Amino acid sequence: MQVLYCEFPDDSYFDVEKDVWLRPTSADTARIGITTVLSFLAGHIQKIKLRTENEKVEAGQSVGTIESGKYFGAIRSPISGKLVRFNSRVEAEPRIVNDDPYGDGWIADIQDFDQNALAGLLKGNAASKKLESRIKELKIKCFKKLPEEQLVSVGVECSATLANLNEILNKAPIGRVVHVVSDDPLAEIEMIRWSDQTGNELLETREEGKLVHFLVEKKNK
Repeated sequence: MQVLYCEFPDDSYFDVEKDVWLRPTSADTARIGITTVLSFLAGHIQKIKLRTENEKVEAGQSVGTIESGKYFGAIRSPISGKLVRFNSRVEAEPRIVNDDPYGDGWIADIQDFDQNALAGLLKGNAASKKLESRIKELKIKCFKKLPEEQLVSVGVECSATLANLNEILNKAPIGRVVHVVSDDPLAEIEMIRWSDQTGNELLETREEGKLVHFLVEKKNK
């Protein structure tokens, strides 16, 4: 399911206000993690600290913290139960929470929870309206990948925009993702041509009013 370009799995429950998801994995166990809303709100996550000393958790209680260059906050459990497993990999590789929050970037497994607690969460499409309101409230802009840099070129010809983009990517490592904003009516044609010529990947193109948003990834040295 996609809401305002943000991804949310159809098979998961959501606590919209806490920006966390839950997915039952067996009759008495569920996995939890953060949503793309929190991932894009935090930006590139630099540190995750899991509260592995806790054996039990109450709904709303912290199971860990997230830290980035612009954000610090708690990861709060959507339900009460027994914490039986933490994903220690996210402490060593916090970036995987940005890259795959519903997969390898999961946070913890909870057991012996009250099944009635799921009634307080919203599943799949039933959560879409509240998720949309949450995204608008926080002014979140989701993309296929989280960009490391932004290049805003409003009132600038596309040739100048591409020159600036090349300058950024020439100094960047392979894999760097840049969000480009342009109001040039020829921008999309020129960006496709630029991608073909340079071998860098045009990941996404999105029109919003008079602006066009591009997501590009460096592929060549």
